[in-house]
Amino acid sequence: MKYQFRHFLFIFVVMSANQVHASAPSLQPGQCISDPLSKNYLVNVRSSTSGAFDKMIAEIGIERFKSLRDSQTEQFYFCQATCANARGQLEKVWITQSDNPSNFANMNGFLCHSVTIEKVVIVGSITSPQPVATVFEAFNSQIPELHKWLRASDFRLSVEATNEQWRVFEKTADNIAVTFVNSGSVIFAQAGAEIWEIAHRTERGKLLLEEKMKLYTSADWQLPQEFHNPDYFVYNTIKTFGRFLQYQTVIDK
Repeated sequence: MKYQFRHFLFIFVVMSANQVHASAPSLQPGQCISDPLSKNYLVNVRSSTSGAFDKMIAEIGIERFKSLRDSQTEQFYFCQATCANARGQLEKVWITQSDNPSNFANMNGFLCHSVTIEKVVIVGSITSPQPVATVFEAFNSQIPELHKWLRASDFRLSVEATNEQWRVFEKTADNIAVTFVNSGSVIFAQAGAEIWEIAHRTERGKLLLEEKMKLYTSADWQLPQEFHNPDYFVYNTIKTFGRFLQYQTVIDK
């Protein structure tokens, strides 16, 4: 079920429990939701002389702002997300995003993170394409600003949340491991064996995970693409499906 809220345009926020809130969604610690109305293009911010964006620039960071450059294939824009910290208090965090200008004609291009355009019934049989914002997990995202925000508050998942995340990760990683091991590739088989150990939290897997998390976090999750190296596929699996591991409460299986 979707409920309508009018604020210059219709905004729909779809919650996992099918409850929708326009301004103060019920977020669990580490969860966020984007505000579609907060989107500002880099080119518009730079060309403004009114000072209207001074606060936003200060919050994003002047050095970060200066480092961004639009090109023919990439344009930057900013969106603000509302996130719940470890105590469940709501905070605002600016996110830097980019898109290819060719996607501008596509209504799903240039949208804030976890926002899509959907046809929603306005009245009777009349529908209209509207932005739909979905709650997402900052600790499982690939967004640098959100991980900087989490680290700044020394965020940690609760034991319950850690267990829940592990259940999902174990199932996903186990499927990947089996596929890799049965691929017929020596490189994939080696990667799959390590992923299986990590997913099932064997003694060797725990040591592997500790070692790899130290490497990944020290490199700020920016390792080179080395397709000839099994470690790359382990890294890519954990980065894609296990970013929460950086914030887990360490528990025994």
